[in-house]
Amino acid sequence: MKLRNRLNTVMALLALGATPAMAVPLTLQATGLPSYMSQGGYQGSFDASFLPKNFAVSSLKFSFLFIDDGDVIPYTTGESVNSAPVTVRQASGSPGSRQAGRTFTDTVTTTVTMPRTGMGEKESVKLSFGGADYSGATTEIKSDDIVPSRTYIESTSVKYVKNNTNVSCLKTQWEQGTANCQQVTTIVQKQYQNRIVTTDYTGEIVLGGSLADDRDLLASLLRDRKLDFSLEVLGDLNFFGATLDIDFMPIEDIVMVPEPASLSLFGIAMLGLGGVRRKRRA
Repeated sequence: MKLRNRLNTVMALLALGATPAMAVPLTLQATGLPSYMSQGGYQGSFDASFLPKNFAVSSLKFSFLFIDDGDVIPYTTGESVNSAPVTVRQASGSPGSRQAGRTFTDTVTTTVTMPRTGMGEKESVKLSFGGADYSGATTEIKSDDIVPSRTYIESTSVKYVKNNTNVSCLKTQWEQGTANCQQVTTIVQKQYQNRIVTTDYTGEIVLGGSLADDRDLLASLLRDRKLDFSLEVLGDLNFFGATLDIDFMPIEDIVMVPEPASLSLFGIAMLGLGGVRRKRRA
């Protein structure tokens, strides 16, 4: 009888050293949301109805992915701006000819810049779990490009002058190479170009974090076997899914892990039990 009482004491000590089992990882997918979201509010949830009756949560992390749908950017055209005329002189005589060093072309160019400004749609989203809010937006990308469109020649004229001056000379003098007479061909042209300034918003929005420290959310998950959330979307976004990663442990699942002191007591008790049995056999 004394031996049995000792064994009962040992088992009670072992029970005091009980330790929970390892946590079980689980991934839930969000439900109730469309794959394309225009501007407005949305409601969704994570269904956890298959969790055990009683459980503890050691980790609770979420991740949402949205991607810009690639809207067409509208452009507005502003007033054109003309640059001051720029004159470029080039020798244009045929090499080896009598007039080679006295033949030039003056190109007078005015650049007409037509500004176009485009503004894309900025997308953003706010995620709410109860009183916890998380938000993100697409990335702003700016560009400023010059795109030539066409060149228009307004006029072409030929004149004969002396030594890069405005003093006129005769064509025959230029042909004979006398009086330092030069031939100058003047081309007046306009060069048109577009200056395109664009502000776009694009890319992906990733919202993620941990909810393990939010006691209200954990209580809601335990009570309702689901976790509700809401979204406020500005702009247009493609929704690529959301996950909720849970590490949980069923409360009923208990593994007895004795402490070192309990093991010692258990060993002493087993030795005592063996001694009693040998004494009875003798």
